[in-house]
Amino acid sequence: VNGESQTIAFGPITAQTVGKPLTLAASATSGLTVSFASTTPDVCAVSGTTASFIASGSCTIQATQAGNSTAATAVPVSQSFTVNGESQTIAFGPITAQTVATPLTLSASATSGLTVSFAPITPDICAVSGTTANFISGGSCTIQATQSGNSTYAAAAPVSQSFTVNNPAPAIYGISPNFVVAGSSAQNITLTGANFLSATTATYEGAVHAVIYVNPSTVLLPLSNSDLKSTGIKAVVLANSSPGGGSASFNLPVLYDSDAMLSRSQLAAGNQARLQNLIQKGRNGTPVTIAAIGGSITECDGSSSFAHCYLSLVQDWWNNTFPASASMVVDAGIPATSSDYGSLRLQRDVLSKNPDLVIVEFGVNDRGEGLVAKDGDTYEGLVKQLLDAPSHPAVILLFMSTYELPVVEDDMTAQSWQSLIGANYDLPMVSYFDAISPELTDGNIGLTDLSGDGIHPNDSGYAYVGQFLDLNLQNAVDNFPVGTALETIPATQAPLYSSDFEFTTMEDGIGANGPALNPVGNQGWIAEPAGSDQFVTNAAAGLESSTPGSTLDFTVTGKDIVLGYWTSKGPMGQVSVTVDGAAVPVVVDAWNVWGAVQRAFTQVASGLTAGSHQVHIELLDTDDVSGYTFRLLIVGTGGAQ
Repeated sequence: VNGESQTIAFGPITAQTVGKPLTLAASATSGLTVSFASTTPDVCAVSGTTASFIASGSCTIQATQAGNSTAATAVPVSQSFTVNGESQTIAFGPITAQTVATPLTLSASATSGLTVSFAPITPDICAVSGTTANFISGGSCTIQATQSGNSTYAAAAPVSQSFTVNNPAPAIYGISPNFVVAGSSAQNITLTGANFLSATTATYEGAVHAVIYVNPSTVLLPLSNSDLKSTGIKAVVLANSSPGGGSASFNLPVLYDSDAMLSRSQLAAGNQARLQNLIQKGRNGTPVTIAAIGGSITECDGSSSFAHCYLSLVQDWWNNTFPASASMVVDAGIPATSSDYGSLRLQRDVLSKNPDLVIVEFGVNDRGEGLVAKDGDTYEGLVKQLLDAPSHPAVILLFMSTYELPVVEDDMTAQSWQSLIGANYDLPMVSYFDAISPELTDGNIGLTDLSGDGIHPNDSGYAYVGQFLDLNLQNAVDNFPVGTALETIPATQAPLYSSDFEFTTMEDGIGANGPALNPVGNQGWIAEPAGSDQFVTNAAAGLESSTPGSTLDFTVTGKDIVLGYWTSKGPMGQVSVTVDGAAVPVVVDAWNVWGAVQRAFTQVASGLTAGSHQVHIELLDTDDVSGYTFRLLIVGTGGAQ
């Protein structure tokens, strides 16, 4: 006997969402309870009357009723429906303005925790690799963040951010060649720097010129013969357009061409043994140190950048001539100082760096009356220190000059007596004065073509100096063929004037640059750091007093005694200096009439018996001064062997 038949009512189910359960409902005509089961267990599962959704896809749930003693088993009823992934959103915040060639790490998150992907909508402006955005050119960049979902999560709605990409401002670090001769043939000028773009533009002397882009740090500027026809400082300007952008300029000196001028610059080839040692190091690929000691010309006052300084130009020549030999430079130029201070500080500032080549430049600052260096003792002492140094550096004496018409040698340079010292030691000598002064007299070169202030070279003036030094070095290379045996460095000659300042001592300031001022007695003087003086800006460190009657006592060793002090046209005072109780003291005045703020040196004793001496300094109460401040910077001696 069969049971009574029954049917199941199990209506359609609308689309569901992963993670959100559904209560199932169905009925049987028998009134018996209906059971549910998933036939797609990878997508959905059923427990009792609750359906759970595991993954997106198509879910099929079957309703059954097995019957009992009075009711037959019902025909199963199934319902199939879509299960959608769980919704998610993306958080991708605004991006500030960016700069071409400066990468940006992108960051965004999805509520699902799944990884967000990025893509550029403006590929001409920006590109994306992984989470790194790279900016190709200036403009508006749009980056879209997406999350495509998975079996649990539906794809998120994309989120885009648009922002400005600025072009960078270019920077120019150097130019090669760093000067050219008027009338040169057409050539490419290489500019090195940063932030160059394929769209970078150039002007030369205000006229638009094509530029050849090589890479972000190098561009080429083609110049024609007509571009290089006239002398002068030619302005090269590179520019990047907006948005952002900017410009950078660099000077290209175009020099007057004269073989006679070049020949005059080579005052003496000198003994070549030291230069041969230097050249051999270059050919062997040995690293070298190129140093220069002098005043503000060596420091490079008057130039638009260090790249135009004569020391930098000599280094460029070295790097081009001996590319396998790495070079470093030591610029020991200190403004408004002469060979007096130079001889005292040479060991500290130059020889301690073990230089292979030293250029000595005190032609301008050693000229004139009243300088310790006028006697030649300090200049010769400096030269002898170099020649007797264990590292045997090559030495070139450089004679610079001021710019005046009519030309009067002794007013413009100390070459007349410094060159005698150079000749005594058979040293290579380069004369800027000899090379330039006839051209000034003849009008081939104007004063303002070379200098803006009559003392310091401008970029063209420095280019001539570099040209003359480079020629001296190139002549040494040409006269020393590969494979030639090195000449023996000759013994140092006897001094022309004095060897006292070959052996020096120096107490300097408060110890920042070596042994500090160390008085054995101090009444009323205070140690002041650099730049602290109320009357003098940028004063060097030293011992200072403004109270008349204040005294200092030093014990020093040597035959010549030099004081260094700060001078200005301000409320500066005078001191009396007594050595070994001498009856007549030396008066030293820290006031100057011309207004310069600088170091000054006075030799307060010379020709003493070698050995220990007592120096007594007292600040004077003098009616004819504008104030009493005196800052002692240095106590130095020569003849301290």
